[in-house]
Amino acid sequence: MEKFTVFANFNIDGEERFLRMQDSFFSFYKSNILEWHINVRGDYKEKVKKFLEKNILQNINVYFLESAEGWIFDSKKICSNIRSNIVFLWIEDHICIKNFSIINLVVQEMQQNNIQYTSYTFFHKGKNLKPLISIEHEKKKYLSYFEYNTDNYKKIEEFFKRTNLRPDYLISAF
Repeated sequence: MEKFTVFANFNIDGEERFLRMQDSFFSFYKSNILEWHINVRGDYKEKVKKFLEKNILQNINVYFLESAEGWIFDSKKICSNIRSNIVFLWIEDHICIKNFSIINLVVQEMQQNNIQYTSYTFFHKGKNLKPLISIEHEKKKYLSYFEYNTDNYKKIEEFFKRTNLRPDYLISAF
């Protein structure tokens, strides 16, 4: 089964955020993970590093990058170290509400179907699936997917105009 990389670049600047990060971590950390690349900013960065190093026994890379070029620049620098084909973007206050093993099955479907991107969270009560009626797509057990090209983009755009629905966002954190 394909292993994946956990990538994060987050700002942990208080006790509440630190606690949410721990809850998030424990909700998925037993997944089939190859390596961790975590950049931490904020007042709690040393506490976060100690927590991660205590709970992740191998393949952990913790960075304290906070360059003048910004978050994206630092993220790109870290990403050059990633070895796996699939990257899990860890948002520190998001919790896996299913059993962590589901993540492994999603990653397996991504690999089997050559899927390059999936939205990381917030299913929005099925709202994100509605535009799929306007394009050809595949449906598997855990994923529905399509080729993201100009034609499909235009069809989805027209769907939103025709139905007066507004997309929540077009891309995730990157």
